[in-house]
Amino acid sequence: MRISRLVLVASLAITGCSQPASDSGGAGALAGDSVAETPAPAPSVVAKALPAEQPGEIAQGELLGIWRVTGVVPDQGAKFAADDKAIIGSLIDIAPEQLRWSYAASTGFDSDDMCFGPVAGIIDDPAYAGTVRGQMAPALARAGESVTRLSPPHQWLCGDGGDWGGDAAFQRLADDRLAMRWTGGVTLLLTRLRKLPAKAPELPPTGAYEVGEAPAAQ
Repeated sequence: MRISRLVLVASLAITGCSQPASDSGGAGALAGDSVAETPAPAPSVVAKALPAEQPGEIAQGELLGIWRVTGVVPDQGAKFAADDKAIIGSLIDIAPEQLRWSYAASTGFDSDDMCFGPVAGIIDDPAYAGTVRGQMAPALARAGESVTRLSPPHQWLCGDGGDWGGDAAFQRLADDRLAMRWTGGVTLLLTRLRKLPAKAPELPPTGAYEVGEAPAAQ
């Protein structure tokens, strides 16, 4: 059977216009080369900078209160772990007349220290202050955005005797937050539970509760 001239011409025209399917690898793929995709750049993570240290010494009255250990940040090779349960939850009383552990989470850390007549002062030795900043840095980084009122490094001195972690250095992080160095190679994060008055309220005079009308005779 013969094919009409018109059909034959149309078939040839369609064949001539068609392009061969391209290999997804292109010329490189035909030559055996792999085409590597350029990975998308990872998003940059910018850590929020800590606020600058506020100059000046912290007034003693601003530190008074009952403080709870809410975080433990150990140094490299310290005997304690991060947020070690042997320390977490312990309570420190900072009062005008003494500085002491009022509750210890365990006997696994040194909590027998007591400081009489505690005085907090700025560390005036630049080299030692720099050392303290380096020791505190991991704890401050962990505290992050809660650091709103950073102080220069301070340390505790016991004016009336006793000892407190070898004159433990500390920095205020916020009104109710402290970071304090402690024995065993750790930095403790402290949160104030309650403020204490600078002067203890006076006790009523002896017999004050007994003043009043005598009970009626039966």
